[in-house]
Amino acid sequence: IPYAAEEKAIAFENAYGFAQDRFYAIQTEKHEGSFEVNKPVISMDGDFITCTAMKQAEDGNGYILRVCNVSEDEQILKIEGNCQIEETNLAEKVIEQQFLDSKNITIPMKKIKTYRMKF
Repeated sequence: IPYAAEEKAIAFENAYGFAQDRFYAIQTEKHEGSFEVNKPVISMDGDFITCTAMKQAEDGNGYILRVCNVSEDEQILKIEGNCQIEETNLAEKVIEQQFLDSKNITIPMKKIKTYRMKF
């Protein structure tokens, strides 16, 4: 896959095309839930940050957001949304017992980070 820094995370996203077990976002019919219908759950900003997972936590306590910084530099992940955030490991065990105060989170270069979000 051709890669150039100005293409941001495109090389990473194109790599999904080679995956044997692909995952897809599926839109369902309107159903009961706790989120507003026409309001985004979260809004993320970060030029070289790719979301690799957004799912319900295995223990049912919140949602898991997993991101990857594909750049050679630290990146700032900006999360907008009415939620509490705590860092976890890949197994969804809490690393930092306190909720993160800032929703501007520094993601080190070439790192995968996982966060539990409680709405």
